[in-house]
Amino acid sequence: MSTKLINQYISNCVLTVGPEYKNSKGGIGSLLEKYSQYFTVFNFIPTHKRQLKLLVLFYSIKQLFQVFKALCFNLNLRIIHLHCATRGSFIRKYILFFLGKYFLKKKVILHIHSGEFITFYQQSNLLLKYFIKHLVTKADILICLTNSWKVTFKATFGLNDVISLPNLVDKASELSLIQKKTKISNKTTFLFLGIIKEKKGIFDLIEATAILKNLYPDQFEVLIGGEGESTKLTQLINKYNLTDCIKRLGWIKEEQKHDTLINSDVYILPSYFEGLPMSILEAMSFGMPVIASNVGGIPEIVLDNENGYLIVPGEINELAKKMAAFLDNPTLIKSMGYNSLNRIKEYYPESVFLQLEGIYKSLLK
Repeated sequence: MSTKLINQYISNCVLTVGPEYKNSKGGIGSLLEKYSQYFTVFNFIPTHKRQLKLLVLFYSIKQLFQVFKALCFNLNLRIIHLHCATRGSFIRKYILFFLGKYFLKKKVILHIHSGEFITFYQQSNLLLKYFIKHLVTKADILICLTNSWKVTFKATFGLNDVISLPNLVDKASELSLIQKKTKISNKTTFLFLGIIKEKKGIFDLIEATAILKNLYPDQFEVLIGGEGESTKLTQLINKYNLTDCIKRLGWIKEEQKHDTLINSDVYILPSYFEGLPMSILEAMSFGMPVIASNVGGIPEIVLDNENGYLIVPGEINELAKKMAAFLDNPTLIKSMGYNSLNRIKEYYPESVFLQLEGIYKSLLK
């Protein structure tokens, strides 16, 4: 049972809004699932969930009414904590921001998660840009995930203050770490977890695996957990004859993730866009080194040559080279993994929720 880190008084005052986190297959949902464990009372209303596209709009409209009703009739609720991405997520959050702040006089926290948010703003038409800027600048508190984002948001929107609050990760148990240390295998296991689509760099990983296969026969395997463009993934694996060194796991549920992380050596996420990936934090909490793209908040948690390697998105040869570094020198897995454990401490719930509690208190004065 998780220790409750947000007390009952504050919990009763906060309404959290975001995507459905139960059985979630996204980063924000994974984060909200963890949030739910640490609030004494978790007042939460989802405004989006994975379902048939024809039903998404109807579901969102129904849920917006649910939020409005809760804010009208639950007089304890004084803060709306909006977890926001781009596109449809932004539109839903803007509606709630406008109703909550200007009609119901609630305090609004806008919590940005998408690594594409600035690009989304820059590529929008003038009208949409106006609404984006209005939300970002008029929310009572703007939260982003990293210090580098903080600088970018200030510069882009002319803000005086932005709060940087990282995603959080649970500490792996001592037993899990012992099991990982005592794992016996003749192969180095690389792990990818995420949605199967081009911007996650998964197809670059397949190309890099093809480069390494003949150079390091029977020395490594690649585990792929996720759903998405499965047909394209299958075609690439077959094209390069990689069925013997790539194992597809499908979508990894929480209860399966623990064993998968214990039995893997190096985590790989060669994305083109990211915020502060939950999957990297989870891998680091299990003492794993990381190979990842130098995008979004990743360079703030993965230090090149310290607890892993950073690559330029799309640089397939460089990705293969960094994978080969662990195959040539397996001791790097242990030393860089130890560095990951040291770096992850500031992302444990006790540290993150201490900051979040301070944010809530500042709005309740």
